[in-house]
Amino acid sequence: MLFEQLLRSVTALALVVALPIYFLLRPEQLSKIGLAAGVLGLLPAFALLSAFWSAVPQTTIYYGTEYLITVLIGIVIGVALNSHQALLGLFVAFAAHAVASMLIGGYTLVGRAGSSVVELAFIGIMASKNQAADASGVGMLIASAVAVFAVGFRRYFLALCALIVLVIDVWMVLRADSTGALVAAMLAAMAMIAMQFGRVLSVQARTMLFITITTTLSLAFALRSFWFDAVMGSILKSAGKDATLTGRTYIWEQASRLIEANPAFGLGYNAFWNVGNPDAELIWKFGGIAEKRGFNFHNSATEILVHLGYVGFTLFAVVIGALALILAIRVTRRPEAFGTFAVAYLFFMGIRTPVESFGLNPFSYATALIFAILSFGLRNEHRRRATRNR
Repeated sequence: MLFEQLLRSVTALALVVALPIYFLLRPEQLSKIGLAAGVLGLLPAFALLSAFWSAVPQTTIYYGTEYLITVLIGIVIGVALNSHQALLGLFVAFAAHAVASMLIGGYTLVGRAGSSVVELAFIGIMASKNQAADASGVGMLIASAVAVFAVGFRRYFLALCALIVLVIDVWMVLRADSTGALVAAMLAAMAMIAMQFGRVLSVQARTMLFITITTTLSLAFALRSFWFDAVMGSILKSAGKDATLTGRTYIWEQASRLIEANPAFGLGYNAFWNVGNPDAELIWKFGGIAEKRGFNFHNSATEILVHLGYVGFTLFAVVIGALALILAIRVTRRPEAFGTFAVAYLFFMGIRTPVESFGLNPFSYATALIFAILSFGLRNEHRRRATRNR
């Protein structure tokens, strides 16, 4: 998925083939994904169900099936695999992406708000600088988690490799010139550090810390209309960015009109971004998107509302919110390397959902990771004797 821009259709073929092969080789793992597949499977099931009212039913069925496969792959990573193996597997994938981006990656031209100066922004092997920054930000979190895990188990060569990859990812985030990804990665990294320090605390102390942080974040989210625009505007101004978030306010205005026209169930899954759709063509023309692929509304809630309406949005919010809470409680009680990364990644994505679209794209590494992490809280593991490390 990370190399999709280079592999194109080969990515889809590889994923479609890999999933059944995995269950043929590991049939005993099929029973482990039952609960997670039943809960998280509601989301791709609703996406496929939207074919009944979709503006383009064939497209909805096609991409809905791809979405279902992506969700199942995420569930396998989060539930069926050993958590340490899953973390190391992700590290290898994102390390390969970082190295490939450094060796064969490219740049794109970007402008500054209120200035005629044009600068180069790093895109690596991705389609845009925002995608490059997102992948590098996630790579930062994974490398950090692996470094802590490796030191704890005295695997110092692995720790050294993780630190090298971490440095590369930090450089790429900075060179990609994506303010949102940079701020989110820094805050998520601090959250991960806090959770690592929290491992030395008692369960009761960690629980109290969890309640305090959860209450604070909930209040901040509830009162975001009073502070988000001002803070985001200040960050964008200091970074020399456009206050309209490079035209996103225009896209959101168009989305509001579409939501008002189909409030309950939306247009149908993936029924909007199609060549020939006049509204989509207008946005592509406004944004100068010649390739007409991989575009979105740059807001996760808006993306769901346009395609699946308020009914779909409610379903997504309930399922994701409940599983995020279960994950946080699990990691608070039993912190481990993959768990601390999982919570930090949700934090990373949560910060960016107002300005980016996540969790709805088929064959996307972000979608697979989100479902892997949400399903991780539903793992049914036998309690093992804790390994003590100096």
